[in-house]
Amino acid sequence: MIFVALDVDDLVIASNNNELLKSIKNALSERFDMTDLGRLKYFLGIEIEQDESTGSVSMRQTKFATDILKKFSMENSNSVKNPQDPGLKLIKAMCEGGCKHEETMINVPNRNAVGCLIYLMVGTRPDLAAAVGVLSQFATDPCPTRWQALKRLQGYSDADWAGDIYSTQYKWLRVYDERWMHKLKKQETTHEAIWLKTFLCELGEIRDEDPVKIFEDNQGSIALAKNPEFHKRTKHIDIRYHFVHEKVEGGQVTLQYCSTKDMKADMMTKPITEAQFDFLCKMLGIKPPSTAESSGSVVEEAPRHTD
Repeated sequence: MIFVALDVDDLVIASNNNELLKSIKNALSERFDMTDLGRLKYFLGIEIEQDESTGSVSMRQTKFATDILKKFSMENSNSVKNPQDPGLKLIKAMCEGGCKHEETMINVPNRNAVGCLIYLMVGTRPDLAAAVGVLSQFATDPCPTRWQALKRLQGYSDADWAGDIYSTQYKWLRVYDERWMHKLKKQETTHEAIWLKTFLCELGEIRDEDPVKIFEDNQGSIALAKNPEFHKRTKHIDIRYHFVHEKVEGGQVTLQYCSTKDMKADMMTKPITEAQFDFLCKMLGIKPPSTAESSGSVVEEAPRHTD
């Protein structure tokens, strides 16, 4: 088995067969001008460290995180232990009808700062997902309260229904207890999970007959997916959400209850307390900045799979 990841002129090749790996590199070298940089240590701004003794891969963006702090003059800011203040609600109504602070905020690099944090989140910092998800909604509509929330998030370097109409779901897809993908989206978890299963089946990693297991902390949702009776309490549900029921009924998806306290993805959908945030970070194998090598870096480890 060999895996190839390509981004413009940057190429990563991985295989469990050294001879196959060498033959692929030789074949590419004969056709293209390329430089073999050896064992992967840096890719697309992400620092990568492989530990063969533990079978783990650590990823961090220390330099990028530090550069963000310097860019926005936050390098000497006080650190905080969680990315969001659980007591602060950022909603659209804050500045409806024209914000009185519009003139004072016109030169604030709000959109630029949000963009930097999105890149950091997508790369190695899923713990920033909930805060970045909220702040990105106001990237072009800053106000002092939102800017302070964004600065708090820089210092740190299932959503409730009160703010917006659609529930936010955070997908943390795992294979053999290794983190494959994290993604903050609106209501497409099952579609994504089934797509990933199909992809892994093509790679020979899992069997086609194995169902996708989805953990859910809402027992009502589980009951509805198993028996979607159409009555006045559920008729507001869009027909596309019955896609889940079809997959459950067909044996392609199984739903399993997980308490909110132990729901690993919960930290990525809404503000939570510092204690719960720290607990979930440890469950996900994410080391907070206070224990990482330098300020603003977080290490995400993928434990070795044992049969």
